[in-house]
Parts: sequence; structure tokens; C-alpha cells
Amino acid sequence: MNPIEREAQGNHKKAVALSSVFAAVLLASVKAAAGLATGSLGIIAEAAHSLLDLGAALLTYFAVKVGDKPPDESHPFGHEKVESLSGFIEVGILVITCGWILWEAFQRLFWNGDIVAFHWAAVGVMVLSVGVDIGRSRVLMKAAKKYHSQALEADALHFSSDIWSSLVVIVGLFCVKYGYPKADAIAAVFVAVWVLIISIRLAKKTVDVLLDSAADKKEIQKIRELALGAQDISDIEGLRVRKAGPKMFINMNLLIPRIIPLEQAHRRVTEVEDLLQKEYPTSDILIHLEPMEDQAEKIQDKVRLIANELKVSVHDINTLRIGTKIQVYFDLEMDKNLSFMEAHEVASRLENQIRDSIPDVVKVTAHLEPLNADIEEAEDITRKEGDLVKRIILSAEEIKEVLDCHHVHLQKNSQAVVATIHCYLSKELSLEQVHDISIRIKYNVLRKNTELSKLIVHCEPTR
Repeated sequence: MNPIEREAQGNHKKAVALSSVFAAVLLASVKAAAGLATGSLGIIAEAAHSLLDLGAALLTYFAVKVGDKPPDESHPFGHEKVESLSGFIEVGILVITCGWILWEAFQRLFWNGDIVAFHWAAVGVMVLSVGVDIGRSRVLMKAAKKYHSQALEADALHFSSDIWSSLVVIVGLFCVKYGYPKADAIAAVFVAVWVLIISIRLAKKTVDVLLDSAADKKEIQKIRELALGAQDISDIEGLRVRKAGPKMFINMNLLIPRIIPLEQAHRRVTEVEDLLQKEYPTSDILIHLEPMEDQAEKIQDKVRLIANELKVSVHDINTLRIGTKIQVYFDLEMDKNLSFMEAHEVASRLENQIRDSIPDVVKVTAHLEPLNADIEEAEDITRKEGDLVKRIILSAEEIKEVLDCHHVHLQKNSQAVVATIHCYLSKELSLEQVHDISIRIKYNVLRKNTELSKLIVHCEPTR
């Protein structure tokens, strides 16, 4: 999320939270006035509840304002837990308030208390409260879902609980009107119990966040499925997910086949991050890449991996099975400046490590080749050696599968003459057949043109 989007989101959240403050001030004022005028404990309980909502709304506004600050040197993981801390404080105030309401209600139920007077104005106040609560809870919950804000969700929960408790108080007032004075105290008990239930739910959520408890199991499973949906991801280990306010922290180890090149594996990690970021825009994601042995690995793959560990290159790897045993042959490229003894020692270590790592392999033979990492100067002698070019074409076309030989180029460096040729072959052939034919072309051309040191054959399918 870019800074402009972050600022716009923060301003909207603060505006929504501030509007809840004004709504709570209005409701607490009119309920307190109506409760004192009628002596209704139910309405007084509701006024206390609204006063609590005012405190909660102020805490929410503070939490949203502070929680949206970007990470800094003192808080490298962000300030989102401020929202949970504010929720925890709200719970404490709720519990104290409910205790007082229950005490007063039991006083009236069992030891007689103040007489409650019915007034239509009191009913009107409670109806107004229901209307305001419905509007505020919808706006808050919409913003909470949009921004994944725990503080706004808690505030929305407060206002939605007020709807039902206000309706209960209205019922209690009518019961008083028709000769059941204790119904008001019963309504107050219902309100207090309802608020306590809401408090317990909120307490669990805030404590879970403050103690870094794991996210919901369904959420974790969803994250796992999203990650496994990316290409080349074999498995996931060490998946840890926790929430702090609107932010979700996701840590995991991605197991990727070790034969995949590092750059490609890194792209896969980026794809997983993009998938999770799309689903959870405010998430903080940390992924560790872990290579693993894959069942699809061939002996050639294992040989290359072992060679990479020794920092040498191998090519033209061939395997032969004789009975139940396997023999491996390959070309081993090493620094041309190494001495023969040094190169032989490296080859021996590689051969021994291959035999130790692959149980069925009994014999390993490496053909040593100097690796020239420098770019050599060469001369194009194609035009100078027209006769040699013709002989190369004739030698190549002696192989019956060659339909046409063209684009012959000759390069000469300080040590050798290298030729490259293009040959047309039938497009119906398999790759294995083409490879066999190219080997025969190379052998025949080099045998009949001894001045060549190396021949590169490029095969093309007929159009």
C-alpha cells in the first residue's frame, strides 16, 4: 500500500470513529436525562452503557489514530496492538459498569427500591437510541470489514448490542405501565448480562492479540491453500499466523524442489507473497525458502546438484544400467589453470560423493575438460576456406536423414578451428532421434575433415 492510499484509509477510519464519539455523546445525554426523570433503572443502565460507549468510542478513535502510524525505530512491527489494548481497557470498564447495574437491579427486585414512572418521552428516547444504534453499527461494521480493523469492529459490536438492550428496556417500560414495576429491574439485569457476554467475547479477542495467539484455524487453512496453489510449491512448514489490529503477520517455510533454479524459486516465493497480499492487503509476510529432495529427481539432477556443491560444472551426463547396478559418465569442466593433480583430486571427490549419495551407482567416470571462462579472440575464416565449407556440407549430407545442410561458419582462434552448421531434418522425428542423428553428423564431418577441432550442429525441422 502506497503512502497516499494509507493516509486516505487512515483519515476515513478516523472520521468513522469520530462520528461514533458524537453519537455516543448524544445517546448518553438523552438517556441520562430520561432515566433521572423517570427513575427507570433500565434507562439509567442504558445511559451508563452509552457513557461506556462514549469512552469506548474515544478509545477507538485514539487507537485508530495511533495504530495507523507506520513502523518506526521504536516499534518496528507497527502500532496496531494499540487497538487491542484499547479494547482490553473497554472490557474492564464494561465489567465494572455491569456489576453496578446488577447490584442496583437486585436491590429493587428483592429489597424494593425507587418507584419507576412511565413516560412516553422515555419510550421516545429509547426509540431514538435504537435508530442511532442501527445506523452507527452498520457504518462501523462496513468500515471494520473494509480495513480489517479490530477497534472499529469492537465499536460496531457495542452499538449493535445497544439495539437489543434498548428494545428490552422499552418492553420493561411498557410492563411497568401495565402493573409490573419489577419488569424494569429485570430488563436492567438482561442488559447487564448481555453487555457482560459481549465483554467476554471482546476480552478473548483482545487478549489473544496481546498474547500473540494463533489466528483462527479456518484463516490459517485458507492461507495454506492459497500458498499451495502457487506453481512448484511442494509443501509448507512452520506456518504461523497472528493478528495485531488490522494487520496480519504471516510466517512460513516454503518447500520447493531443489532442482529448480534459484531465480525461478525466488519468483515462486514472490507469487505466493502477491497471492497473500491480495487477500490480506495489510499483512506483513515473511517467507523462508527451503529446498527439498523431490521424487521426480533423476540421477542426472542429483549429479548436477552434487557438482554444484563442489563448485564445478558437469554436462553430457549419461547413465547405464547393468543388472541392478548403474554406471554414470559425464564431462567435468574445471578451471583451465588447475594442475592435472589438482583437477584429478576434485574429480575423485566428486565421483566418491556421487557413489555415496546415490546407492545404486557403482561406477562413476568423469572426463576432464578445461573451462575457459574468458572471451577469446577469433577470426571468421568462412570465406577464406570455401573448399572446406563444401567438404563439410558434403560430409553432413552423407547422413541420409539430413535433407539439407546450410549456414556453415568457420571460426579460428589461437588453438583450433570451430565449425557451426545448420541441418534440416524431418519434423516428424522425436528429440531423441534428432540427437542421435546430430551425433552421427558430428562424427562423420570431423572424421573426414581433420583440420576441424570442434563441430556444433544445429538441427531445424522442415517447414
